[in-house]
Amino acid sequence: MSGDISTAFCIVKMLMRGMDDEFFVPQSRYTGVDEEALRSNKELYVVADSEECGSYLILACSSRQIFVTGHSEYDRYDLDKEYKRDLGKGLNPDIPVNYYPDNDPEKTPILSWRSGSNCIYSNWLNFVYQETPFVLEEMRPVGEDSYLREDHSSERDSTISSRRN
Repeated sequence: MSGDISTAFCIVKMLMRGMDDEFFVPQSRYTGVDEEALRSNKELYVVADSEECGSYLILACSSRQIFVTGHSEYDRYDLDKEYKRDLGKGLNPDIPVNYYPDNDPEKTPILSWRSGSNCIYSNWLNFVYQETPFVLEEMRPVGEDSYLREDHSSERDSTISSRRN
C-alpha cells in the first residue's frame, strides 16, 4: 500500500462497500471511548460513528489494524438475554434503544443489524484476502504499511454513521 491519503479512502471504500448511509449495531451500555483522545490521535481514523454511541469502526494508520467497538456478531436475542439477566439481578438497566418494538421488552426484538454486520465482515475478509501476499514472508512489517495524515477531518465521509442498540 502506498503512504498517502488516497490509501485511507481506498480502505474505507472497501470496508463500507454496500453499506447504507445509516446502519444499526448492538452496543454495550458499559462501553466507552474517549472520543476527544481518539480524534486527536493522528494514528487513528474513525470510519463510522454515531452521536448516540460514539465511534464504531476505527482504522489505524496501518491498514492491518481495524477496530470495531460494537457487537455486530450478536444474534436477535443476545441483548434481550443480557437485559433480562440484569433485570433479574436488580440492576434496573435501561431498555436497549431501537431494539424492542415500541420499547416494549415483552415484544420480539427487532433484528435490524444483520445485513450491515454481514456486509462489513465480508468486506473485511475480502480486504484481508486482497492485501495478504501468497507468500507470507513477503508481508511488510506494520510500520512500513502505514499512511500518514495531518488532518482527519478532510477524510471524513459525513454520509456514513451507525445507530446503536
